[in-house]
Amino acid sequence: DIDVGGNVTVPGGSVSASRIATTTQVDFSDYPTGSTTIGNVWRDGNNLKFRDSFYTKNLTYNASSSLSETTLTVDTSIYTQFALRSQAVNLTIAAPINGLNDGQKLTLRIKDNGVSKTISWNAVFVAIGTTLPLATVAGKYIYVGCIYDESAAKWHVVAVSEEA
Repeated sequence: DIDVGGNVTVPGGSVSASRIATTTQVDFSDYPTGSTTIGNVWRDGNNLKFRDSFYTKNLTYNASSSLSETTLTVDTSIYTQFALRSQAVNLTIAAPINGLNDGQKLTLRIKDNGVSKTISWNAVFVAIGTTLPLATVAGKYIYVGCIYDESAAKWHVVAVSEEA
């Protein structure tokens, strides 16, 4: 059971929902192995998943990074966050692939190598109440928060923050 008060109950105890939502890894050493189902919650490998009436949702948040990419294509069936740590060339952000579920979140973190770089966005990214960054600010972080809209088949960019 998922308790709105903050716990996911499994045999032998429970895990705080806030712990799941704020960590990149859940320790499953005390939980059943295999694809054991406990009501609407089950363990599948290293993922704790739950099921509602429409979707199966993965509660695991995985991050990856690279020094620099010419074209960034994030596989959202694997990653919910991707960081470019020292972008050395102009960047094209392509449409994410796989795992496209309504309401799914994606966070991008971009920092150049000290020299501003241009950023081109695939048309699948639509700014909602913000503006897509078209260039990095030399040596500063940029965070871009996106939410997938399945009905429109678009990633709504709902937050852009640049380091001061």
